[in-house]
Amino acid sequence: MTTDFVYDALNPVPEQSASTIMNLLAGLGVDEYFSRGDATSTAFYLTDALGSTVTLPDNSGGLPTAYNYAPLGATSLIGAPNSNPYDFTGREGDGTGIARAPGEEQEHSRTRKTWKNPQNTMR
Repeated sequence: MTTDFVYDALNPVPEQSASTIMNLLAGLGVDEYFSRGDATSTAFYLTDALGSTVTLPDNSGGLPTAYNYAPLGATSLIGAPNSNPYDFTGREGDGTGIARAPGEEQEHSRTRKTWKNPQNTMR
């Protein structure tokens, strides 16, 4: 299944997967989310200092889903599976299980990361 994201600049605002539209309440910072919901339910983001999702409380205040992260963003889900694409550092996943920052390219055979520098600001 394909999920389409619509961006307001750097953050996705709604996302659509098949006929389901999920609305996001985003903050002023990049990858800063407060809630994500559709017509039937809403999940609220509790994040750590990196912006990584730690848990997703539901409407009733329960904690059905929590996340653990290994170095370089390998994510493990604890509890009920869900469709939340925003986990490590608040970035939406691309389905590969590899965490990426905007503009970042990574070789799949290595753990070393490389970044593009379009403005050539580092010399």
